[in-house]
Amino acid sequence: AATRPLGTGFFLPGGREGRRNFSPGRPAVNAPLAALAREQLDADRWLIAVNGRFSPADTLEVLEPGLRRSLLSAGNFGLEDETGARLDQAHPGLTAVLRTETPHLRPGLYLRKRGPDSSPTALNDC
Repeated sequence: AATRPLGTGFFLPGGREGRRNFSPGRPAVNAPLAALAREQLDADRWLIAVNGRFSPADTLEVLEPGLRRSLLSAGNFGLEDETGARLDQAHPGLTAVLRTETPHLRPGLYLRKRGPDSSPTALNDC
């Protein structure tokens, strides 16, 4: 038995119209998760588990509850290893320290690299 409405598929002109779940004029945005905030070490230091490659030159979004997306702008945060040495880039699997004074970060929240076509309408710049 079919679990979806049957249609003409690819065989007739316009057969697939009306069933798209994407915007045809915009490319898909690949914005991978960068890190998970584990715990706050000091007022401006956070222990993070790195999930994807990023650097202080990238802009990050804090994925907050309620679909809020606060920005960590490029240059407004720093990266260190656990001994305090500065990092130019964080790699997946690394445990690092994020230096930022944003009030939006809490344990358990994810950081995501901001895609090139992200809309700034629902974002709060930190």
